Order: sequence, then structure tokens, then C-alpha cells
Amino acid sequence: MYYKIMSESSETPEPVEQPQPTPVELAKSWLDFRKTEVSKDIENSEHSLKHTKTFQPTRPGPHPGPEAGGMDIEDWRVADIEYRNWPEEREEAIDYLEDKLDRLERERDDIWSDGVSIDDGDEELVEKFAALERERREKLRVRKERSEKAKRIVEEASQPDNQATPPAEHTIPEVSNPEKSPKTE
Repeated sequence: MYYKIMSESSETPEPVEQPQPTPVELAKSWLDFRKTEVSKDIENSEHSLKHTKTFQPTRPGPHPGPEAGGMDIEDWRVADIEYRNWPEEREEAIDYLEDKLDRLERERDDIWSDGVSIDDGDEELVEKFAALERERREKLRVRKERSEKAKRIVEEASQPDNQATPPAEHTIPEVSNPEKSPKTE
């Protein structure tokens, strides 16, 4: 909610409702969000693919002895197995990343196509994406409220004037004379 500019005679501003976005605006906002997410995923997948194609694991040194500070025998075994299995695993990883990139590029093309359909007035897509954007915004709003509430709690607890006292059920009764207190066995 935002407020009208106060006139000099008014003491408190009058709340004014923010205009609600239209379904088309919500749908376009959803597509922009998805486009950004897919673009990041494509960029990360391309980086991973490049790394996977060029990565060569280092062969572990000689079998470790019992000396202090050396590689643990189990760590050496794992490193040796990874080194020997890398050629097959690399091919699997490359296939997976290439498939993922193809899927993401198709999704990016679909987003572009959906944007054109929204511009052309496809009401079914508008309503579908507007609902998804409303849901996304609601989740963001709830997350923000929780974060602000947690921040307030931390700030209140850290105030010197606001010494937090534990609830009564968590306090330990004081014993004035330990010799007269009941003994537990």
C-alpha cells in the first residue's frame, strides 16, 4: 500500500490501494521470471559441460603408508577408483548435460512462443501464467514476512532493556539451603 502525498493541513496520510496488475501483466511477469531462470540454468549447464569435457582427474600418488599426515587409505582408494572410472563417467555426464541443455533450450523457445501467444490474446495461457505468478508472489510475500518477523525477534532479544526471561515452566527453582533440599536417588 502506498500513501497520497500529504497536504500541509493533513496530519496523517490516507492509504491508497495500489493498482492491481492485470492478468496479462502477471502472465508476462511469470514468463520474464521463467526466462531469467532458464537462462541461468543454460549458462550453468554450458559451464558444467565445458568443465566436464576438459577435466582430467589427477592420479593418486603411491599407496599411502602409515606415516602421519599422509592420505588416509580409504581416501586413496576412493581417489584411485574415481581416476580409473572417470572415462565412462565422463561420457555419462556429458550425455546428461547435453540432454539437459537441449531440454532447457526447448523450454526457452516455448517461453518465447508463449509470450507471442499472450501478446496475441490467448486467454487460457494468460490465466494459467497469471495464476502461477500470483502463487509465486504469494510465496515471496510469505517468505518476506517470515524473514521480517525473525529479524524483529532477533532485534528484540538483543535489546539490553528487553532481557528475555524464560517461561515459568523452564525456570529452575532456587534452593536456599542445599543441605535441606530433597535428595534424588
